[in-house]
Amino acid sequence: MAQGTYRPDDVAVMRSALDDWCAIHHISPTSREGVAVAVKILDLMCDRSLTRQQLLKQLEHAPLAERIP
Repeated sequence: MAQGTYRPDDVAVMRSALDDWCAIHHISPTSREGVAVAVKILDLMCDRSLTRQQLLKQLEHAPLAERIP
């Protein structure tokens, strides 16, 4: 998992992307799959700031099974 420092704006974007992704897939953010996606979002945001749309696009590229550790 990525260890980084995130700005408050980044945290809001990450939370929004997680909420949107979970709503689209009818999954709870606290489920195993939701937590795995949250970790992926943290990893994606570790090196650079992305928009909510960019995060959702990045999450499209991996099948759900690959997101679950």
